Amino acid sequence: MSSVAGRGSSYAGSSASSASSASQRVRKENSETRIRIRWVLLKILLDGWQLFATVIQPAKQGWDIDPNGAAWSVVGVLNFTWLGDLSYSAYLALLYAAVALLVMNIGLCVWVAWCFKEQKFPVVWPIKVLRVFSSVFFQAFDVASLNLLQLGISCRFTGPVAPHMYMDLFPVYSCASSPHLIHAVVSGIFLLLFVAIALLLNMAEVEVNPLGRRPMALGHSGAEVMAFAVKALLTLVDVFLGWRKVAACAYLALSLALVWQYLRWNPNLVAWVNYLKSGVSTSIVWCCITLMLLVFAPGVKQSELSGWSSAMTITMLAGLAPAFGVGAAMSWFFIRKMTTTALQAMANAKPDQPLQDICDNLDDPRDVEIVARCARVWRDRYTLAPEAVQKAHNIIKAGLAMFPGSAYMVLLHANFMIDVLGVSQSGARRIEDARKLSPSLLVRFMMFVRQQQATQKAAGSHANDGVSMDLLGYVEYQRKQRMVVRLHREALQAMCNFWKALDASRVSFTHLSKALGKIESSVSQAQAAYRVVLESYGTSPKLIRLYGKFLERIKNDPWGAAEYFAEADRLEEVKNGDARGPLLPDGTPLGRMDEMAAAVLVINATGEIQMANKQSHILFGHKRGTLEAKPLAMLLAPHCARRVAEELARMVASTSVTAL
Repeated sequence: MSSVAGRGSSYAGSSASSASSASQRVRKENSETRIRIRWVLLKILLDGWQLFATVIQPAKQGWDIDPNGAAWSVVGVLNFTWLGDLSYSAYLALLYAAVALLVMNIGLCVWVAWCFKEQKFPVVWPIKVLRVFSSVFFQAFDVASLNLLQLGISCRFTGPVAPHMYMDLFPVYSCASSPHLIHAVVSGIFLLLFVAIALLLNMAEVEVNPLGRRPMALGHSGAEVMAFAVKALLTLVDVFLGWRKVAACAYLALSLALVWQYLRWNPNLVAWVNYLKSGVSTSIVWCCITLMLLVFAPGVKQSELSGWSSAMTITMLAGLAPAFGVGAAMSWFFIRKMTTTALQAMANAKPDQPLQDICDNLDDPRDVEIVARCARVWRDRYTLAPEAVQKAHNIIKAGLAMFPGSAYMVLLHANFMIDVLGVSQSGARRIEDARKLSPSLLVRFMMFVRQQQATQKAAGSHANDGVSMDLLGYVEYQRKQRMVVRLHREALQAMCNFWKALDASRVSFTHLSKALGKIESSVSQAQAAYRVVLESYGTSPKLIRLYGKFLERIKNDPWGAAEYFAEADRLEEVKNGDARGPLLPDGTPLGRMDEMAAAVLVINATGEIQMANKQSHILFGHKRGTLEAKPLAMLLAPHCARRVAEELARMVASTSVTAL
């Protein structure tokens, strides 16, 4: 009775511990989500502020705003024109500080890229530094960084202000001669480098998981890349166009291009981020429209210009909030209309209608991705609504029929299969199909991200009870594993050195004493390292087996080693059993169905083949890997295909089955 009570109390304690751990994990996720949301809100606010200060320049455009007043000094602080009140030396100090940070960032990028290539990460801090640097300079203060770097090339190239080819901020310095010529060249070079890196980082914000919840995650990053390019051009308008009216036209054209990118493509997976970005860009368009009215002053007499300036300034400021609301509403409307129209077309389609002819409103694979976000409907924190998933899957299949040669479309299907349907094997094959379709740089990057995620997941499954790691966790695991291997090797080397000294023709007791001391210290260090690492990664068969070898060969403890070897075998057996997947009706694991003599097909509720074993391909005369993602009806006679479709529909209606 006492043993039963002990087991019961142990089970109760483990249950309470599991519940407490789950509660702590949920609280941590909620806290991280709140931090991310606040950061996104701050970034969008900063983005609007910087663009507003770039387009609106009271000192040059004639607004009824005092450019030297306290209010504009605060608003325009990120334009860095206040450096003109300091000195040329202060400007150079700030410029080269920015250049040094950029050089350091480039160096760290090269180092991390080399680590990825070699799959070795000796330390973690460069990745953390890069994350912070990119978040601050390339995302939050991207326009401000552009403004700082372009000050050196602002040389009055055109316009009525004279003399030309002299620095706008410090007119005593010529851009065509020393000393400023050298600094202008440095500014131009690093401005181009900054733009190139920022474009790549914006591209890297793409999220391969269609269910990703990061607020800044992009379903497709092409629009965000183009949006940043437009922002960079906005900062250069004042550099190269010195005429007010020409500059106003350029500002309006570029702001329209910016709002088009957000309203047309809505790149973020999280819908409200698209609304906010569209609202900010629409507000900038409003500023540019009022700027056009201000500088062209249609029908306004010379004597009325002062009143016109005041009226336009008030109109511009008063219209910012309504313009923001209009932009956000337009983004919501466009997403909703595109999604509703496509889903209605799919619902009303005739059974014999070709998929490629159903959704006429989808003109681009990115449109398919936008509509497929309808799958992002959760019943609870971790469970998707099956009907929403099915609708999204139908849209993606229609997209594949409409854009069969698009690598992005095929990769979108692969991502959906892996992360939404949970069919990793077939999804991996679809990735290989996309690789054969001449993928763009963006699609190749998404494939690279998938490869890294697979590597990290594999490391996580070996190191942390099957739980996938993020990049930093993966790097930390690799670093600690290499540390214990190094200390293990040093302990073996110390023992080898002792026996070499003892086997010499002349034995020095002093040397033997030092060798024994080295053995003792190296073994103690290795023992301590193993103890620390196994506390964090106690379910890693590789590390447990390595520690067993340490006990057997160095500590001379074969009984303890046998226990660790047995535990490593048990963990490997459990994980290998899990990796084989669910069981087929005859008890064969799904991952071993190629070993069966019978042909086996795994289909989903819509009759699409998800997996097929070797015998299936032989039976139907298809090459290996060509049956996945194909309809089962292609293998059957027409009357049989109709019967199977009716049977599947009956089973889906009566049960919650999703695969057969």
